[in-house]
Amino acid sequence: MRRRCFGLLLVASSLLLTSCGFHLRGTAGIAERYQPLVVARVVADGGQEQMIRRALERAGALPGDMQTGANRLNLVLSRKLDTFLNSRRNNDLLLVELRASLSYSLVDADGASILTESIITSSQTVELDSDNVLSHNEVLNEARDDQDSALLRSLIGRLRN
Repeated sequence: MRRRCFGLLLVASSLLLTSCGFHLRGTAGIAERYQPLVVARVVADGGQEQMIRRALERAGALPGDMQTGANRLNLVLSRKLDTFLNSRRNNDLLLVELRASLSYSLVDADGASILTESIITSSQTVELDSDNVLSHNEVLNEARDDQDSALLRSLIGRLRN
């Protein structure tokens, strides 16, 4: 009797969750219409190139050497020169604007365009302590890595739709 009540309660709660629109998302990968997908070309710094390739492979892209009959994704990650903004005298902060863009295009195995070149841009302002000059590179590098990850998440999100 106790098992039946528990089973009934479990089924009822499952039905409630599915009827309200909740679904387990799992690891949604790259949309089926773009598969099979190979990361054919990445233009970025060495560390960023490896990060991009790994993230896209986790999302469902094939390793770059498996190109036979696959759609090919071409990526260019570029950074604009950092812009030093006016410092705030009262807080002794130096403001730096980081700007980056990720351009991408997708072609099929015959070279026909599936997605024309599109660009995702990001701009971020970072505050640096003017009294601690030694930490500037570390803070800027961490902010750049976060910015690159956000650009990549945005790209994968676009390829899921």
